[in-house]
Amino acid sequence: MDKRFYLAVLIGWNGSVIRTFLEESSKLGVNLFIKYPRLDPIDDKFITSLEQANVVFIHHFSSEQLYQEIMEKISPILTKKEIVVVVDPALSNYNKVPENVLRRVSAYYSYGGGRNIRNLILYLLSLKYKEIKSEDPVPLPFSGIYHPNFTEAILNIDDYLSKVKDSGRRVGILFYRTAWADRDLQVIDSLVQKLEAKGLTPIPVFVQGFGNKEKGIEGNDEVMRKYFMKDGKPIVDAVISLLSFSLIKNWDTSVLRDLNVPIFQGLIDYYKTEKEWLSSKGLDPIGVMMSVMMPELNGTIEPIVIGTVKKIQEKNITYRVLSPVESQVDYLVSRIKNWIELRHKPNSAKKNCNYPTQCLSI
Repeated sequence: MDKRFYLAVLIGWNGSVIRTFLEESSKLGVNLFIKYPRLDPIDDKFITSLEQANVVFIHHFSSEQLYQEIMEKISPILTKKEIVVVVDPALSNYNKVPENVLRRVSAYYSYGGGRNIRNLILYLLSLKYKEIKSEDPVPLPFSGIYHPNFTEAILNIDDYLSKVKDSGRRVGILFYRTAWADRDLQVIDSLVQKLEAKGLTPIPVFVQGFGNKEKGIEGNDEVMRKYFMKDGKPIVDAVISLLSFSLIKNWDTSVLRDLNVPIFQGLIDYYKTEKEWLSSKGLDPIGVMMSVMMPELNGTIEPIVIGTVKKIQEKNITYRVLSPVESQVDYLVSRIKNWIELRHKPNSAKKNCNYPTQCLSI
């Protein structure tokens, strides 16, 4: 593609997509300037690149004070631009394209994955250069079962269990769809490997949060019933949730009562490397609130950090991939294994302890 094509992108949420943008723009030969300021601060070089860009795309960039300060700084540049595409209701005053364009852009981004991001890049540039053509957005599932041995998501629990070595001792895993769409799956792969090594059958399911009935997107509660239950009864012995905020919507705990298994809270520090996390005091206050306190209100237990980030520098752009803290994954999996063994042990074989220091580990 002609090297005169310059695209500037600002992403306020979902650091996993940065790598996908870089890979697809490289294949197309597009000059991409992209920033995820939570990890890679805006600098003078990016401001210069923004001035050169033919098209500017901004996605969900109003949730924090940091972003407000950035928008104030780049506002004079955006005002002069012909094509500015903003997917963020709070920043609609910066948007310069009609509603039908926003809907198509949102479809590319929401479905995600390499093919859709590639065509998103082409479509954005076509707003300026009519000779550029793009394919329509390709729908991808918003929830489903992932396993590193299979290239496609599996949408039926019976199909999945028939394809894996099912021990009958099963552990559900809930994780964000963005990790699946952008192949940011090292933490999930580590959990799968270590659970299987313990003789447990992992059921890793990607989800889109609370869902959207109008768009046919299943919420966490529906997903848990679909993949972790059958005929109204649980088919898992435990669940690992890697989700932040509330696990269920509107405090409807019926699915959790029906599931009736322990839900362990696996934590990922999205802003620290393993080395930084080890030398810190743990999650920051906002991380504690979002990833520990709010899930605990739904009954999740044993919050354990199992992932951090690796920062990667490529073409003067910094992005991150999620990375397992292997010793922590081992610890979490061992805890779950012990819980499941205890659950299946006859009451006559269980031992009681009444003194707290004797009960520090199951």
